[in-house]
Amino acid sequence: MIFNLIIRVMKKYLFPAILVLFLVAVLTLVFFQKEKGGYVFGSLLPLSGQVSVYGEMMQRGQMMAVEDIVEEYGDSVKIVFFDTKYLKDVALNRLMEANNKDVKFFVEILGSDQVEHCINYAINHDLFIMSGVNTKYDLVDKGKGNFARIMPSDAAASQEIVQWIEKEGGQNIAILYVNDDWGEGLLHSALSNIKKSSLNLVGVFDMNRNQQSFSSTVAKMKAKNPDVVCLFLYPDDGGRFIKEANRQEFTPGFYATENFTGEDMTS
Repeated sequence: MIFNLIIRVMKKYLFPAILVLFLVAVLTLVFFQKEKGGYVFGSLLPLSGQVSVYGEMMQRGQMMAVEDIVEEYGDSVKIVFFDTKYLKDVALNRLMEANNKDVKFFVEILGSDQVEHCINYAINHDLFIMSGVNTKYDLVDKGKGNFARIMPSDAAASQEIVQWIEKEGGQNIAILYVNDDWGEGLLHSALSNIKKSSLNLVGVFDMNRNQQSFSSTVAKMKAKNPDVVCLFLYPDDGGRFIKEANRQEFTPGFYATENFTGEDMTS
């Protein structure tokens, strides 16, 4: 029955499907105890600041998941949201605040660097964090049983991308990555996987988050003549890059992670 619920919700709500999946997974974990007639979860999201669009999207998805779970099972489920502003120290303060309110289980702390900053506190206070988005390769090990995720790690994702490119007949590859923890983690893993592959790395390029102009970046990449480009970018940055690539008639095969299905990329 639980899988029918997942399928039904995914069909109805495409954009928050992965969020619905991880929340349903959390709610079905057998060690969760119902207290005071219902389940209470915390969710630490950037609901203000530069990346609030992602926090707001996840918040909507989580609220939709709760509605479907309550409708299906009749349980009382509540999510308490905390705004992290996508700042590590703020995230840790919000986690402490949630713990003081006896919230012990969390369906998300958005941002691998945010989780990494909070993980020791979570371990020391026996808090459990579930994630559907944080992919830094060593977070599960660092979590020591207090952190789990349903998404593949950066290492697994980059390996799949490299194998995908090889299967499609790619040869000369360039990489463009955003120079933050997420982008650098994917780059590190991709470089390791490329060394084990038949691909020829012709260039690695970085960019700043929220970079507005890609004219120079595209020109430099185009000069390397790759037939394949790996993009480790956020959807809004990726959209601006692709527009500039099209303007300069730079048309290799582009490969990216699942976040390129984001609204900022497709709009």
